[in-house]
Amino acid sequence: MYLLKMFHDENYNKVDSQLIVTTHNTRILASDFFRREQIWFTEKSKDTKSTILYSLFDYEDRVDRSIEKGYFSGRYGGLPDILYGRI
Repeated sequence: MYLLKMFHDENYNKVDSQLIVTTHNTRILASDFFRREQIWFTEKSKDTKSTILYSLFDYEDRVDRSIEKGYFSGRYGGLPDILYGRI
């Protein structure tokens, strides 16, 4: 989170550099740290075996919902929990 906060702080990031991060840490979704258009999800297509990339901003426009809770309930696709034997 420290590194991400540095990129959001105009005192450190004076030239508006961008940082692309991938993580499995869902606690980041619980904070108001990112805007909805900054959060992207991926899901593997069962048919083509390719990765599909989609934005939370395009998927849902309600700002009153918990993103982390929605993710764990499967609202945004993906596989929030991997169960043994279901890989």
